[in-house]
Amino acid sequence: MTIGKSSSWRRQGIFVLLLIVAGAWLTACGAESRPVPDVTGYRLDDAHNRLEDAGFEKFADDDAVSDRTPAWDANWVVVKQSPAAGDSAELGTTIQLSIAKPEDEGVRQDLPAGSPVAIELREQDKERAAEQRQEQAERIVQNKKDRAAVTEFVEQNDPMSRNSLNAIAELPSLADSIRAKGVVTISDSATLADIDASLRVYWETLEATPESVNECADRTQEAIRSFQQAADTLQTAEGAAAQSSLTRFSQIYQPAKNKYNSGLTCLYQDTGIDAPTLP
Repeated sequence: MTIGKSSSWRRQGIFVLLLIVAGAWLTACGAESRPVPDVTGYRLDDAHNRLEDAGFEKFADDDAVSDRTPAWDANWVVVKQSPAAGDSAELGTTIQLSIAKPEDEGVRQDLPAGSPVAIELREQDKERAAEQRQEQAERIVQNKKDRAAVTEFVEQNDPMSRNSLNAIAELPSLADSIRAKGVVTISDSATLADIDASLRVYWETLEATPESVNECADRTQEAIRSFQQAADTLQTAEGAAAQSSLTRFSQIYQPAKNKYNSGLTCLYQDTGIDAPTLP
């Protein structure tokens, strides 16, 4: 009986020893340490994949700028990590990642120069600069085409523009004549009709102005409409309405003159032809 009990105790002792050895072995396995990979300057999704490939499956993402929550990891970049790259850490360690968006202020300057996102951003800058140079070159070519079209238009219609100028310039002297006579004669009415016809023709001509100077043409056309309105007021400048009509004429004519000169100066700009503006 003593021998049997001794043998049983030995077997139990060996079993306990094996359990201790196995536990130690398992503990050693669970505490395996590895160098933490460098993920600073990586897109957040790439950083997660890189850490997982190295055996680190726990990480905490913290917005370094404000209290935002990433909705799409690829839109974020790691700006700092803890433990630092190359430091040894147990595989169960939670890797702390400070993140931000590449467009956040100061982020680009903080990224390591050789990191993927820094390289990506530099390439984007190069592409953007190339696109801007291309766009500028295209604008220069288009501007030359536009200016050539405007110059051709002005050259073709300059005589008509000067006829319009002469018609408009006649309005103030005609108003003075009507004021002095106190009546609108048949000759005055005919002259006003001729002025209106000349202005109408030039207004219609400006409808074909090249698109690049539409604003200039619109300004000129607005002034022409005002001159036509001023001419209409002179038709009624007799009898009891004479004074109010003449006053109204002056109120319309001067602002229209300024707008007309502005529009034509704009239209004729860089054509090498002097704009026929009102004195």
